[in-house]
Amino acid sequence: MQLAIFFVLAAITTVAGIIMVSADNIARSIYSHVLALLGIAGIYLLLYAEFMAGVQVLVYAGGVSIMLLFALMLTKPAKGVIRALDHPRRVPAFITAVVLFGLLSFSIFQAKWPLKVEPSRVMTPEVIGKSMFADYVLPFEIVSVILLVALIGAVVIGVKGREDTDDEE
Repeated sequence: MQLAIFFVLAAITTVAGIIMVSADNIARSIYSHVLALLGIAGIYLLLYAEFMAGVQVLVYAGGVSIMLLFALMLTKPAKGVIRALDHPRRVPAFITAVVLFGLLSFSIFQAKWPLKVEPSRVMTPEVIGKSMFADYVLPFEIVSVILLVALIGAVVIGVKGREDTDDEE
């Protein structure tokens, strides 16, 4: 039964991901994004990682998707002619994606996967927190600096974009 549920959730996540990147309408893309994240949360539940499933739903499916919807509502629509997606690098990008998919598939099917893996310890929020701040301090700090730089970059780009639109009006 779990295997059937897994395949249903994996199919939902995959189809939602494909719709997300190929949708012409940005709102449809955001809704597909939410559906893909909810599918991933369902897979977490199948793995008995209830905390991770809750974080997935609250932070990603909830918070990030609401942020995307606000960004969609608060941005001005593009003026002028919107170019089609006939980019000269479209075919090489597709070929690269197919080759990478083939390499990953080959690697996955050639690996010797253990039939059953015993969990080393129960992953409670307490264990995750202690591990994050004791064993993984440096990666945690590196990620926090990268996020800070991305936030500052977004603010700078937003301010420059607003100044440019103010000059046009």
